[in-house]
Amino acid sequence: MPEVLGLGEIMVVMDPLRNGPLSSVELFRKTMGGAEGNVCVGVSRLGHSAGWIGRLGNDEFGRFVLSSLRAENIDVSCVKIVEGFTGVYFKERRGLGDTKAFYYRKGSAGSTLSPEDISEEYLASAKFFHTTGITLALSETARNTVVYGIELAKNLNVQVSFDVNLRLKLWSKEEAKEEINRIIPKTDIFFLTLDEGKILWNLDSPEKIIDYTLSHGPHTVCVKLGREGSVIGNIKELYSVPAFNNFSSVDTVGAGDGFVAGFLVGQLKGWSLKDSALLGNIVGAYATTTTGDNDGYPTWNEIEEFLGKREVVRR
Repeated sequence: MPEVLGLGEIMVVMDPLRNGPLSSVELFRKTMGGAEGNVCVGVSRLGHSAGWIGRLGNDEFGRFVLSSLRAENIDVSCVKIVEGFTGVYFKERRGLGDTKAFYYRKGSAGSTLSPEDISEEYLASAKFFHTTGITLALSETARNTVVYGIELAKNLNVQVSFDVNLRLKLWSKEEAKEEINRIIPKTDIFFLTLDEGKILWNLDSPEKIIDYTLSHGPHTVCVKLGREGSVIGNIKELYSVPAFNNFSSVDTVGAGDGFVAGFLVGQLKGWSLKDSALLGNIVGAYATTTTGDNDGYPTWNEIEEFLGKREVVRR
């Protein structure tokens, strides 16, 4: 049974083959993306087991996502194929260091999640149950499913991992703040960015964000800082962990999910908070080296090579 379970929506990603406005780009590469699915891919690449819980449309895009998950050795035994369409989003890169996303997902199969999609027996076997604020924002039924899954995980002594992943194209700041504040006390490991802490609670430093969040329930809080690394803390420890900036970055989408995957794998291995965050930073850095949401996530062999623990023969 999988060690990490992700609940959410996976979409088809149309990744442009060159920079420029969507109105003038002619060619795209079809991949898959979605926060919780990305985390599952990252965990699996690092040699641990992952399973994804979600819905896909009974269409060619749904079949593409399902086969892609299987190719990544992700358990799909709890995936439901339903009538409807699989969500799609298009990336736009203008060469200015940022990537825009244009979503075609309203009313998608993934947004029709239901509490009945979560098997108690399946969840009970996991070490971590991971979901995000994206799934909270998709629909009322998806929100109910997130809450149900988190509460069930707590009852089963499965650790709850939650990443804010604020998407203001899906809901307002006010609604996001209200719903995420309700979720915080139910979580064990809580991930967010510095910008998200500023938007939701007007807190301007990782330390303030960590103090605030810890006081509301989680035992561990991770603040992702992109090129500045990460700050991670619990009630006893606080660490600032530097980033790895010697990578050739082309697209930052998926880096935050890569951090989560690396951190959770570190915890599965029994590593300290600091070493788990270091692994998260490495995976996040690798993520930026490709244009796909999760294409750049490293294998465990690559991590060992990066850390100098494995001999590399280049030629």
